[in-house]
Amino acid sequence: MKYLQQKSCEKIILVSFLIVFIVMTSGLIFVQKPWEDESMFASASYHLAKDDFMGIPEFEWYDWKNADKVVYFMPPLSMLVSSIWIKISGFDLFRYRSISLLWGLIGIIAFYYFLKFEIEEFLLFGFLE
Repeated sequence: MKYLQQKSCEKIILVSFLIVFIVMTSGLIFVQKPWEDESMFASASYHLAKDDFMGIPEFEWYDWKNADKVVYFMPPLSMLVSSIWIKISGFDLFRYRSISLLWGLIGIIAFYYFLKFEIEEFLLFGFLE
């Protein structure tokens, strides 16, 4: 019985932490003004989703040739995932930033299970009493 109470308590703590994370991150997503590099990431992802090229034609590039058509100085996998998200959900600042919220949730859940595994391993080998 005590084991079940401990498990339900762990789940309540995890869910409440996730709810607080979602509320606070959503608040930041709505009120924080866009960063400079955020517009470059979003532009390249938008053009990949809508126009099938990964470039930033909105900016003037002095020394970089073809930067309006092809940009590889940013992580291309991030822009690929962002462009898929844009195709699924549409494009605005909240939806674009919600990708980070989703990855944050995945990271918190992964960290929870990592800690749970490590603590159980310590208990198994008698390191913690």
